[in-house]
Parts: sequence; structure tokens; C-alpha cells
Amino acid sequence: MVRQPKEQQPLSPLERLPGLPTEPGWYWFKGDTAWREMLVQVSLIDGHLTMQRFYRADMPVAEAKGYWRGPLRPSHRLLNAQPSGHRPSQQT
Repeated sequence: MVRQPKEQQPLSPLERLPGLPTEPGWYWFKGDTAWREMLVQVSLIDGHLTMQRFYRADMPVAEAKGYWRGPLRPSHRLLNAQPSGHRPSQQT
């Protein structure tokens, strides 16, 4: 068995936060009544941490009832992917 360098080993699972997020970033959130976690972006707007949830933009993180895991690391592949509607221009 060949040992891989540290940078190629899978990332360890994100630990559950003891409370609310304290900084902007991408987090996994599971509401108290939800069956699954969802990936949400936490933003800093007017000095408050907010998120978008169920078509409600700029919902304060403090109002979200559930638990959090994260923040996701910037090197995570999902964060580096192009938006789903993005199509690179073709050059002729």
C-alpha cells in the first residue's frame, strides 16, 4: 500500500458547531424539522450574518433553528466549480 501525500488525502468530516456560525462562508445547515442538511452561504450584511432559506433572502442566522457544520474550506471542489448556468464562450 502506497501512502499518499497529505494534500491528496480526503478531508476529514466537518464537525458540528456548538452554536451559530461566527463568520461568513459556506456551511451545512439542518433545520429542526428537516430530513436533510442543505448547503447555505452565510453572508455579512449590515453587520449581521444572514442566509437565504426557503425563498426568504437575508434571513438572520440567529433565527434559523437547527444545527450547523462548517465552514467549508475554500479548497473544496464545489466552491471552485462554475455556476450551473455558466457556459464558457467558444472561440473560433
